Amino acid sequence: MPNPSSTPQELTDAEIAQFNEDGFIVIDDIFSPEEVENLRQAAHDPTIVDEIKKRDFENTTVHLLSLAARHPAFLDLAKDTRIINRIKPLIGPDIQLQHSKLTTKPSTKGTGPFAWHQDFAFFPHTNTDLVAVMIMLDDATPENGCMQMVKGSYKLGLRDHMQDGIFTGG
Repeated sequence: MPNPSSTPQELTDAEIAQFNEDGFIVIDDIFSPEEVENLRQAAHDPTIVDEIKKRDFENTTVHLLSLAARHPAFLDLAKDTRIINRIKPLIGPDIQLQHSKLTTKPSTKGTGPFAWHQDFAFFPHTNTDLVAVMIMLDDATPENGCMQMVKGSYKLGLRDHMQDGIFTGG
C-alpha cells in the first residue's frame, strides 16, 4: 500500500495521552477509499470466502485467523508504516505481528453478537506491551453493531473470563 505524504505518520501528543487514559484511540481516514476498496476485494478472495462460508457466517460472527498469511494485501497492511509509526510511541520500536484475523458479522440485525471481553485474555503474553489494531472495511455504526469500548477499563487488569470452570471468551 502506498503511503501518501499528506497522511501524518505518527501520533500526536493528544492521541498518546488519550490512549494512556482510555486504553484505545480511534483514527479515521488513514487509508484512502481506494485502498479500503482494495482490501475489501482481497477479503472477497475465493479462498477467504470459502473459509467464511464453512462457519455459519449468516448466523454468527466469524473470526478467520491468520489473515496476513491468506492474502498478500493483508500482510502488506500489517507492515504499513502508517500503522507501525503510530504503534511505536505506544509500545516501542520492537514491533511484531502476533495475530491477524478477519472478523465478519451477519448482515441481519440481532444475529452474530459477540460478548463483552478483553482481547488480552486471548493473547499468549505475560506483559501488556502490546496493542490490537483494527481496520474497518465497512462502516461501523451503533445501528449495525459496531465495536464498543469501555474507557479506562484496562486499568482494572485482566477480568475473569471463566464461567463454571470454562473459558467463555466473554
